[in-house]
Amino acid sequence: MRNYTNTLILLSAVTLGFLGLTACDQTINRDPAQSIPPDQVFVDEAGVETAVNGAYDALQLGGSFGGTAFQFADIGADIVQFGGSFVEFRRINRYNFTINNGFVTDIWVDNYELINRANLVIDNTSTDVEDVNQADVDRYVGQAKFLRAAAYWQLVRWFGPRYVPGGSNDSPAAVLRTSAVTESQQASEKSRASVAEIYSQIVSDLQDSISRLGVNANPKRAGVNAARALLAEVRLYQGDFDDAASLANTVISSSEYSLASSPIAPFKNEQNDELVFSISFSSIDGVPDAANQGFHTFYQPAARGGRGDAFPFDAFLQDGADGDLRTGVDDEALGDSLFYSSAGSNFTNKFTSPQFADDFTWLRLAKTKLTRAEALIRPVGSASASDQSDARSIVNEIRTRAGLSPVSSSLSGQALLDEIISQRRFELAFEGDRRHTLRRLQRPIDNPVLSSPITPGSDRLVLPLTTALLERNGELSQNPGYN
Repeated sequence: MRNYTNTLILLSAVTLGFLGLTACDQTINRDPAQSIPPDQVFVDEAGVETAVNGAYDALQLGGSFGGTAFQFADIGADIVQFGGSFVEFRRINRYNFTINNGFVTDIWVDNYELINRANLVIDNTSTDVEDVNQADVDRYVGQAKFLRAAAYWQLVRWFGPRYVPGGSNDSPAAVLRTSAVTESQQASEKSRASVAEIYSQIVSDLQDSISRLGVNANPKRAGVNAARALLAEVRLYQGDFDDAASLANTVISSSEYSLASSPIAPFKNEQNDELVFSISFSSIDGVPDAANQGFHTFYQPAARGGRGDAFPFDAFLQDGADGDLRTGVDDEALGDSLFYSSAGSNFTNKFTSPQFADDFTWLRLAKTKLTRAEALIRPVGSASASDQSDARSIVNEIRTRAGLSPVSSSLSGQALLDEIISQRRFELAFEGDRRHTLRRLQRPIDNPVLSSPITPGSDRLVLPLTTALLERNGELSQNPGYN
């Protein structure tokens, strides 16, 4: 998809400073003189298709879905130790964020690039376009709204405080933009919308996507079940457990997906039946991003072309049960376990391509099953015997595939919830879930390099607005705890 990048960067013609969307200089100084007005692109279905592909291309940006935001979520938890030379990443391990962290800026900037490209599709796709009928509009707009929701899902969890079910959730989170900016004069300074408002937009976009999209067998393109799987996760965060369980069950019950034969299988086969939605990378796509912040560079050793900067804490591997393939270590890459040894260190088997061409498996059936299992037993103590039995069955599916024995048939209540969260930790390691889950559950975050645990409610659980962002949008306010 990288061949669409220039087209859509030019199409966007965004002066990012006005949006509060700035990163490093090469991102800010995109040349608007070469821009292509939307009315010259959205002239027929081929133009719409190009625009949609350009929106998907923005998923590969490091700060959106190409690396940084997901690495932060594991490095900022109890899974990944960062041993490389990037000071900003080492500080993530220790929750020592600064307002000059360029990678934090990237998370903001790159997700707004994705949002603007999605907005271009939403604003300009209609049956007035040549060769485009209503079914085409639904297919393209449904995908664009899924992508916009995905970007806001990143932003609200990084730059806003935790969503409190039943609370006002009126703290600022992110700037809400639902129309595309195509010229610099359109990009007015704007303050941040609240956590509640961003969540409301995410839910609305995903519900509209569900109403528009059909089943899509290609995991690299959003279909109705990708929207359902993401909405199930959002509902879990909102404390709407009934809806979360129902949405997850619809995905699980469809005939489109099945658990792979082993924990490593979805990462060896990019068309595996477990995959609901993946971010596509080829050898051409991966190398530019990998130069600084891609999954592949940090998570692979020098022997496979990477930097070998990020690897599991020994404590994480030791916490795994005997025989668990998800914490076992093979002698070389592409074995049956999810880790392998190279030059005396251990590395994840989830990213092994020397050409930096591994897809990022963001939504897959195992994750959706664990979302349903947790939703079935929440609030703890109120779940029916049937729901607890169903949750145990899901846990046992995940455990059995990992080489572990089933849990006791009497496991219930808080102990069952703890087991589900434990399985989530091992199953989704190196997929950017752990930090968000611990914050959602208001559990402390601890790892071997922290001097003391990060307690629930800490200001450090929210990223700062960097100086670069604040200087370019005077309406942005800093998050508490940062100067």
